[in-house]
Amino acid sequence: MAPRLYVLHKQFICLWGIFLFSGGIRLRKPNIIRQRLKAEEKNKLRNIEDIAKSYKAVLEFPSPSGGRTKIVAFNLYAEIMTSIDGTFFKKGQMKKKVNNPHEFIKASLAIDDALYPDLPFIGGSIGFAGYSYSFLFEEIDSPEMNPVGIPDFHFLYHTDYFIYSGDDFSECSHLHLDYEGERSEEELAKNMKYFREKLSTYSQASGNEMYLIHGIKSNTNQEKFIDTVNELKSRIRNGDIFQAVLSQRWTGSFRGDPEDYYGKLKQEHPDTFQFHINFGSYHIVGCSPERLIAIDQGVIHSNPIAGTRRRGSTLQEDEEQIASLIADEKEKAEHVMLVDLARNDLGKICKPESLNIKRFMEIESFKNVIHLVSEITGQLNEAIHPMDAIKACLPAGTVSGAPKIRAMQLISEAEQERRGAYGGGVGFISYGGELDLALAIRMMVIKDQQIHFQAGAGIVYDSIPENEWYETLHKVGFKEDGINDFTYR
Repeated sequence: MAPRLYVLHKQFICLWGIFLFSGGIRLRKPNIIRQRLKAEEKNKLRNIEDIAKSYKAVLEFPSPSGGRTKIVAFNLYAEIMTSIDGTFFKKGQMKKKVNNPHEFIKASLAIDDALYPDLPFIGGSIGFAGYSYSFLFEEIDSPEMNPVGIPDFHFLYHTDYFIYSGDDFSECSHLHLDYEGERSEEELAKNMKYFREKLSTYSQASGNEMYLIHGIKSNTNQEKFIDTVNELKSRIRNGDIFQAVLSQRWTGSFRGDPEDYYGKLKQEHPDTFQFHINFGSYHIVGCSPERLIAIDQGVIHSNPIAGTRRRGSTLQEDEEQIASLIADEKEKAEHVMLVDLARNDLGKICKPESLNIKRFMEIESFKNVIHLVSEITGQLNEAIHPMDAIKACLPAGTVSGAPKIRAMQLISEAEQERRGAYGGGVGFISYGGELDLALAIRMMVIKDQQIHFQAGAGIVYDSIPENEWYETLHKVGFKEDGINDFTYR
């Protein structure tokens, strides 16, 4: 059936599910159809995240209310991306410039919290808001160099989602979002069932594929990094800032399937925020230990992490490292400062007196490092859209510093390149008003047969420069020796 064109007003038409205004464009709110999967059908799709398919997205996050949620998205409908060249909305072959990505997503994701309130996600947009995206809202010049070559902000709109929740993902729903509005619910229901049957024939994990990462090189070296740490410490002594998070980026050759690499990461980091998003020309893959922000039933959550020790090779060494971290006044002071910064960010969008520190400075152990972790919650103001929450909280103080704006300016001067997705948030924004973004750390960008990853260290008054260098290495799993010939299968 040919797509219909409705002439609603001389300055307002609807074409292929998109509203075209004299001042811009907007996605039409879709019809959202849900089908619950029975156990037999769910079992046929148990390896659905392993199916190789263009523009697929997989998120597996700890839920703010407990348990875990998995979202697998198929069938790209549209996308929006922001880079130094501007913001563009793309659907198929159509590409339109958008003046304000923040307001575009707010207008396109009209909140409906009455539809399927039992689901953590009822469709919407999956992607990332990178560290540099926040430069749109502040008086900060962003570096022009973009060696990784990805946008600062990139979100995908799909038409089909599989939502897994409950103990051991016992519950599964298939959501279809109908942006066109041309077919009856009966037709769409038949198409949904046919789509699942087709997927089930491919739902087999490969298990035998190999990938190779080699030739890892940093964009800096130890001498330059230590010199920059000393420059930042001079700024701190002069009262310019209290802290800045200095990072380095590594690039290496990647051969193989990003899906297999993601599977390996999931096995090694089972309790983290796991994500693999295929953007077509590049992939983002990661297992982050930290939540940037989440909105769940009107409550916003954030869990800042600051304070690091490398993991020991034995339980006794781990215990010694934990004791050392707990006794380290520098690390604890840094953590308190960043918790205060997160509280200030949440205070912009939460009801007065609702902020609460649920956890404070608790020890959590990950594969390569041990961290101090806190959790902050607050009751969101009714007028706040999820995009406003992103604007208020991006980037996290744990990847920027304090005061945040001045620290970001100095980071840009020191690093002299755009961070891309690193240091931003990766996750979803839902039509139900929910939002969940993992902090974009412990993540990799795979593009043009190269892999890029990045890590930072918080520089404060009494930082020891050499220790900060090694902290960045520990966070990505490097040891003090053998770095240049690192190979990962």
